[in-house]
Amino acid sequence: MSIRKMIRIMARFKLVRHLILTFLILVPMQILCGCSHFEESVFRLGLSLERSRSNMELKSVLVEGETIAYLERKGRGETIILVHGFGASKENWLRFVRDIPETFRVIALDLPGHGESSLCFKGIYDVFSMERRLALALDEIFNEMEVERFHLAGNSMGGLVSLLYVENHPGRVISLGLFDSAGIVLPIKNDFLKALDQGKNPLIVSSRKEYDELLDLCFETEPFLPWPARNVMARQHIARNAHYLKMWHALFSDMDDTPVRRALPDLKVPVLILWGDRDRILDISCARVFMSLIPDGTMEIIENCGHVPMVEKPGETARKYLAFITSNQR
Repeated sequence: MSIRKMIRIMARFKLVRHLILTFLILVPMQILCGCSHFEESVFRLGLSLERSRSNMELKSVLVEGETIAYLERKGRGETIILVHGFGASKENWLRFVRDIPETFRVIALDLPGHGESSLCFKGIYDVFSMERRLALALDEIFNEMEVERFHLAGNSMGGLVSLLYVENHPGRVISLGLFDSAGIVLPIKNDFLKALDQGKNPLIVSSRKEYDELLDLCFETEPFLPWPARNVMARQHIARNAHYLKMWHALFSDMDDTPVRRALPDLKVPVLILWGDRDRILDISCARVFMSLIPDGTMEIIENCGHVPMVEKPGETARKYLAFITSNQR
């Protein structure tokens, strides 16, 4: 080997070593400085990996000139539609989906004003507008898939939207899953309702402290959040504070549950009422009201679990849901 070639190799080695040392120095500095851009880049990468692990692909359709984003996992069998709750997103279902056999096609949507869907739909965000836009989005999605009927499940506000969809489109839904669903005024006044009475909404946060309190409210045992997910998600919630406040007033300014109570006995589909027994937002007493009013209802309780069972206990929640829909397949 010539002396000139040896010098070139040594120079390259020094360059590589310099780049490695620079990376090892800069990354901890970025972390220590709390660089939001760096954290968001890492968060997006992690989110992409989570979607990939669940075999879900990001797609979108246009509804009323605005974007509705959704995740789809293809499958040859029946279709399952999943709808998240207030201030949440389609990603709430990612780990839940991993315990649903891949023979099922699965679609998880971002409702208008949430996640990666457009925030500024014309008109108000009342629950009936939410249901209408969900119906339009499903029509657009199914135009390409030739899907006629499907299983539908929703959590919290998503449960109420799903319930209204079944009422308006009874022939399209094979079964309905209500996971800690909104729609019934709580028979007991818990701390969440007391806070609302005092003019404070724990679901709408304006500081990191309030975001941490929100997570504590939603979960009995908070799921592991890898760095920097918690930091990025807190910033996203805080940035949407005014938007969420506007949506909340449109959705829940009228707490009268009389129309829902009247509709429940007329449901013509099998319904799973699935609830976390430690739900501090919608008390488990709501589940018993649903069960008493729905003619073809099945109730499943997830023990030591809060308001978002598909996030806190995805495996157990998926198994109970799978047993239900399997027994109600066409």
